[in-house]
Amino acid sequence: PIKVIDVSRNVNLVELNLHANELTSVVGLEATSKLLSLNLSWNYLEELTIDLPLLEGLNIEQNLLHTLNVDGSTSLRYLIATTNALETLNVDSNVALKTLLLSANEIALINLENNKDLNLLWISSNQLQELDVSKLPELYDLSIGRNSELTCVKIAAEQSIATVRKEARQELSINGCQ
Repeated sequence: PIKVIDVSRNVNLVELNLHANELTSVVGLEATSKLLSLNLSWNYLEELTIDLPLLEGLNIEQNLLHTLNVDGSTSLRYLIATTNALETLNVDSNVALKTLLLSANEIALINLENNKDLNLLWISSNQLQELDVSKLPELYDLSIGRNSELTCVKIAAEQSIATVRKEARQELSINGCQ
């Protein structure tokens, strides 16, 4: 099994799939500046910084991530980070995001006001206490169940979300949440 990999000499990589290894470290990602798609799912990564401005897709589900920094990946269109140990995630600079899958983490708070193109948000099984999706006019699929402290999600008056997966005790409110 591969535990550490150095990709620094692969400067022309466009797609990299390292799914289902035993990786604890990926060295040299910053040298892969042409990378558009990166799959590091089903590994043992605990922290990760991805600073690749052209990267459009990142799949890092099923790792041990406590820390994820994607600030420098400003072209990111999809981020799949389900089943990790993330407590926070800053996606303020990821304004191109359309798909954000964060279920089964430990996230208590997330700011999505800069992610106006987001259409799919799965953030069930976290520690959310509040969630505001009122600035996401393109959102059509929302999954928020199994957040024991989350009872209300703020939406905009004109917002229509086609698919919502929630618990009976959870409501969508145009009047904000107390």
